[in-house]
Amino acid sequence: MIVLLGLELVTGNFALVPIALINGKLRVRDLFHNWSWVFISNLIVSIFFGVLMVIAITKGLTSTHHPLAERIIEVTSLKTIAYQEASFNRWVAAFVKGILCNWIVTLGTVLGYVSSSTSGKIFVLWLPIMTFFGLGLEPP
Repeated sequence: MIVLLGLELVTGNFALVPIALINGKLRVRDLFHNWSWVFISNLIVSIFFGVLMVIAITKGLTSTHHPLAERIIEVTSLKTIAYQEASFNRWVAAFVKGILCNWIVTLGTVLGYVSSSTSGKIFVLWLPIMTFFGLGLEPP
């Protein structure tokens, strides 16, 4: 949705804006100014979205049991517990997996510029999503 709406995803911004710096169309000061605003905006919006989700799935903070909330807790626990007592090798694996995930997300952002039509953008965005799952970067 972010790509379709033409908004700034922090990962894509971090990857694409330095190209303007390399091409001499941007100063280093402007790069960091841009990165700061995009990062802060993404952080604020993600926290706001999280708060809204909590309110929505807990029926205004009145219910502690909801299947979606329980599933979110279960999935996030499974993803993090695997690294809880990780040796150095597991930390390296987690770090590399994060790099690969961000690389594919950035690729999706770039591919969003390939087409000007909504249907074309949706089509090209499926490629990195399928690659993401195909490489096993998202456990079942």
